[in-house]
Amino acid sequence: AQEGLDGSYKELYLKESPHGDAEEHMLEMIAGEWEGLNRECFSRTRSSLSPTFIRASLNFARMVSVMYGYDHEHRLPVLEDYTRMLLF
Repeated sequence: AQEGLDGSYKELYLKESPHGDAEEHMLEMIAGEWEGLNRECFSRTRSSLSPTFIRASLNFARMVSVMYGYDHEHRLPVLEDYTRMLLF
């Protein structure tokens, strides 16, 4: 879990909006970006972006929850679980 010790967006948001709910705001932003990515990825209309770029963006977005899922011991338990599932 992020605790604001790494220059995170959460820390910045709280400085700019001390009475706001940073976690709720970030979840809303993430949900909005997911909607946009899914719309772009699964739209029947032709996109101005290349399919390779769209696929890479979607895969990167999927990785974010894993990259920021570290625990207090600075481990990535979700990544460890995914690795175990792939190997065993």
